[in-house]
Amino acid sequence: MCPGWLAKGLQMDDQSADSTSSTGNPGDIVGYREDVARYRRRPGGWWIAALVGVPLVLALIGGAIAPADAPTAVATTSGAVVPAMSAPATTVSSAAVVGTPFALVRSGSTVTISGSFPDEASRLAAVQAFKTAVGTGLVVVDKTTVVAGSAAMTPAQATGLGAATAGVTDFSMAVSGNALTVTGTAISEAAKAAAEKAVKDAFPALTLTSSITVVAPTGCEALISQVATYLGGHKLEFGPASPVLTDASKAAVTQVATLLKPCPAAKVAVNGYTDNQGSDSTSLPLSQARAASVRDMLVAAGVTNPITATGFGSANPVGDNSTDAGRAANRRVEIVIS
Repeated sequence: MCPGWLAKGLQMDDQSADSTSSTGNPGDIVGYREDVARYRRRPGGWWIAALVGVPLVLALIGGAIAPADAPTAVATTSGAVVPAMSAPATTVSSAAVVGTPFALVRSGSTVTISGSFPDEASRLAAVQAFKTAVGTGLVVVDKTTVVAGSAAMTPAQATGLGAATAGVTDFSMAVSGNALTVTGTAISEAAKAAAEKAVKDAFPALTLTSSITVVAPTGCEALISQVATYLGGHKLEFGPASPVLTDASKAAVTQVATLLKPCPAAKVAVNGYTDNQGSDSTSLPLSQARAASVRDMLVAAGVTNPITATGFGSANPVGDNSTDAGRAANRRVEIVIS
């Protein structure tokens, strides 16, 4: 008789053999585990499929959810594999800063200049050059601004535009993209051609469209042009901190009075200015006194036109206040006829 443990083993072996007859090959049995009373078999086909398939599925899932800019591995010349660094993303604005298009508008004796500059220094230089070129016969209203990225207008360009504006009444100029448009009224063909040339020389790369017309002045209209032309070469200037005209300026006021007498209906505005050496509390009264002194001289010379006298202090300088010559130019009176 066989021992009990041997009989049990034989019995289980028979049962295992019976059970594998339909599920597998008995030769797949590789051992017996006493703790669970089961035989161990070699891994079947489904184990192999799982070992291969599960990592593949996980890899596919990981690739689907990985970020688009995740670094990839690259091989170096030494054979080492290191992660590749992707370039940082950059954002480009869809539109560059262009600021406000440059424009000039003259209405009578007032010129309004507008537009944007990239910085304060270039703005001041161009505006000052423009005012100097326009002369004292016109009042300049400065509406320029500073916008980073704007295209600058140079002082040379501003000088050309000032000369064009001074020679054409009701002058208007606008720059938009590559288009440059000017309109206005010139007193002669020569004045029209000079204005168009000045504008074209200032902006040679732009396409110019001119609608400047020529209308010869008559009566008091001619007076306005004559006074403006005369005062362009004869500034009315004063000594430091004084409302008294220089001798040369007194002679100029006398000549203006002679021009005004044939047109007593023309309105006369006398505008006084100072340099920047004083405060507003002293500059404004001084500029008012200078305007009043010129008005009084005109009246004394027999001018019966309606005259206003206004002081503007150190506003609208036409010269550089950091120099003696510039400050002398800013101590002035402008006569505007309308």
